Amino acid sequence: MDEIFLSLLQEEQRLLVPSLVMIYHACLANGYIPAIWCQVEVVFIPKPDGNSFGRLKDFRLISLTSFLLKTMDRLVDKFLRDEILAFMLLHPNPHAYQAGQSVDTAFISSWCRLRRCLTNRIQLWVFS
Repeated sequence: MDEIFLSLLQEEQRLLVPSLVMIYHACLANGYIPAIWCQVEVVFIPKPDGNSFGRLKDFRLISLTSFLLKTMDRLVDKFLRDEILAFMLLHPNPHAYQAGQSVDTAFISSWCRLRRCLTNRIQLWVFS
């Protein structure tokens, strides 16, 4: 959508990287993401074992997003993993940035806590 492709960045990286660094710093400092980067195009790819191709589950959905946004996301992720989380954990019970932890484990943990509270008739004011 933003008409910036990997091959363009690879061919002209010497000229573009300094400008991209400034753009990324400005985006992060201001908490701003350009609207064009947030646009997503969804493509439906037929699964090889799909029989009728008449049902949604017969297709694999692929989201095509801005390469610039993906790059910034990977840079922030690398910074968090290598510079921040390498030295300290942000919470004693993390579900992000930890091997074996995911959205699923966070959900299961929350669900178990809720069931325990309901079983013991404990009022649950804060879900943390």
